[in-house]
Amino acid sequence: MTYLPEATIFETKDGIQWKTYSSSHPDDRIIARPKYIPQDKVRPHGLVSRFLFGRQLTRFNPFAPAKYLKPFLRQFKKYYPQYFYRSPLHKHLFFSVPKKNISRIYDMKSGTKTIFESETKSLDPYLKLVKGLLLFLAKSGAGENCIGLTNSTLLGNYTFGKSDIDIIIFGKKNGWKVLKFLERAKHPLLRWKSKKEWGRYYDIHKTSTNFTKEDFIAHNLRKRNEGIFGGHVFTIFTVENRNELWSKWGEEKYQPLGNAKIRALVTEELNSLVRPAQYKIKNAEIKNFSGRNNGGLPLTQIVTYSIPYLLQAKKGEVIEAAGLLEKVIPKKGRPFLRLVVEYPEVIAGSKTSSGYIKTIFKR
Repeated sequence: MTYLPEATIFETKDGIQWKTYSSSHPDDRIIARPKYIPQDKVRPHGLVSRFLFGRQLTRFNPFAPAKYLKPFLRQFKKYYPQYFYRSPLHKHLFFSVPKKNISRIYDMKSGTKTIFESETKSLDPYLKLVKGLLLFLAKSGAGENCIGLTNSTLLGNYTFGKSDIDIIIFGKKNGWKVLKFLERAKHPLLRWKSKKEWGRYYDIHKTSTNFTKEDFIAHNLRKRNEGIFGGHVFTIFTVENRNELWSKWGEEKYQPLGNAKIRALVTEELNSLVRPAQYKIKNAEIKNFSGRNNGGLPLTQIVTYSIPYLLQAKKGEVIEAAGLLEKVIPKKGRPFLRLVVEYPEVIAGSKTSSGYIKTIFKR
């Protein structure tokens, strides 16, 4: 197993920029998604072009319309077949990068350290705002040395008044400290999206037909991993330290059984703030199962790689979910079932997904 934290930005020798979406990886490669791709081989096919770092690049958007995404992925696979990996453990296709192809890994803590050590008056308006947010979050008790940055905030290709601020919190305990702190903390530059704003977002995007507008608003109003600080959207990403990984690559094998819809009681959400996220469940009722046999094994987990379904349910709540039912065969212990909602291959555009996770709110 290789450890490289989720949300790490790195580059390959061919000039492609990547971002990890898990912290645990195979021995010889990194599970990641392309972020910016040079246009010397693969044309944009309708995806957004940007001139960054002295090059014309295509920004990969896994949620782009299929008429743009499919031809782009076909051409990408033609020129870069080494970045597609079918895991024998999962029987699924992942974007991944052989470790020998990596040319640079960006340190998410180094940017934060530089900002903390810089005189505020020497920073531009955007970084002054970032420093103010970092100092505010450090009051949670997580500590300055546990906070990092990623995306444009780290790489420097941000735009004041427009770019998001992407914050990394190292360690699940620290992540929960920050989220609990944000539930009660006040700051003149801090605010949360209103019901009206989330409703407008639902009307514009409506990425799933499985949520009513009321449900969508209720889920997002109570989350504290995305807010607005000084007019900029900020997002909190919690990543696991090496010694606290709940899922280690190679420790389990997975057998796909078929698509299913379930209802269950959440017994633990400790790992719901990282990717892959995990909800421990009991009293699971399996509905609409497309397979022939689930083996009569206990269904004890819901797992997702999708950011919108992080922090989606709490202990003691009844949860409804749809996804791929799998038999889990651990190296140690007895087999059990889990439901996976949106594998990375789904998010990468290779097929569509009707998977979702939602709490059944009492009204």
